[in-house]
Amino acid sequence: MSKLLFLKVWIKNPVVKNYKIIGFLRYVYAVDMELKQEYAVDLYELSTKWGVEDLKADCDEYLRQNITLENFGRIAQIASETGEEELFEKATNYGLKKCKLLEENHLEDMSTSVLRKVICKFQKVEQRKKKKAEGWTEEIF
Repeated sequence: MSKLLFLKVWIKNPVVKNYKIIGFLRYVYAVDMELKQEYAVDLYELSTKWGVEDLKADCDEYLRQNITLENFGRIAQIASETGEEELFEKATNYGLKKCKLLEENHLEDMSTSVLRKVICKFQKVEQRKKKKAEGWTEEIF
């Protein structure tokens, strides 16, 4: 991305916080940058919007290994918006495993449509568990 294009995007998007921009610039212009929990989701979102595939891949890999209750909703939202089904599955599977610990604030970053997808996934898993407990076996056709 050219410096001019980057500045145009930055000026038109006042919502972008300074630490996002600093992290983004460090990645683009530095040879080595360590991703950190506090801005990995933001950088993933920026890299997706701005088409920086190397950064997106690095963030994707980092997020898959560092999903938390605090970020799983936002990761699921962004992954759903960008069609990244594997990351969406990873985030929702994490949410499912930690379901008993979920609080309302863990879901606030999700749109209604993504929240519906997550709930449907949770319901399907619960139905499979129930059928398995009742002795049902899934038939493959």
